[in-house]
Amino acid sequence: MKPVHSLTKNIFFFLFAGLFASACATTSYININYHLPSRSTILAGRNIYLEVNDSRAGQSLFGPAAQETFKHFTGKFALTLTRENSKGFLIGAFDLLGLFQETVSRSLQNMGAQVLTTREENNVYLKIDITSFHLDLIGRKWISDITYDAFLIRENQILAQQSVRGQAERAKISGSAQGQTVIGEIFTDVVNRLDMKAFFLNAKL
Repeated sequence: MKPVHSLTKNIFFFLFAGLFASACATTSYININYHLPSRSTILAGRNIYLEVNDSRAGQSLFGPAAQETFKHFTGKFALTLTRENSKGFLIGAFDLLGLFQETVSRSLQNMGAQVLTTREENNVYLKIDITSFHLDLIGRKWISDITYDAFLIRENQILAQQSVRGQAERAKISGSAQGQTVIGEIFTDVVNRLDMKAFFLNAKL
């Protein structure tokens, strides 16, 4: 007869293994860890309204192989915010538009701007059109592509425009972990590459 402590160990081992396998097989959300850059005063004194649109023209979030891994995905992203030299903290769960709205808003605030909740006619506003947000699994590689167009607008006139694209890949080891990592890394990169200083210089504001 096996000792009680040995049986207990075995029970915990199989319970943990079962939970781990279940978690890997039923990913219902994607973890996004957004890293804010160092604080700045680039936009100090600026009031900006932010508008985010989904312009992907029917593009699926996942390629066929990635879709199989994320077949239980609910459309929600669990957003964690990480500041310089600090541990990340969970902000909440968002759909794709909410994910961009929240992170770009925090990026603007990090540069000193006040993000307005209502659009005012004479103020500039920033419009983000998401044109690609895609994750695929090709062989043993996760490949992610995120693209958006950004416009600085006042009184329905485009004052400046930028297009930002990021691509990255990471080898698959097991489950969906590396897929979530690669899309999180490229998401931080494309959000932080939005050059607001150049925007206002080009717009002569």
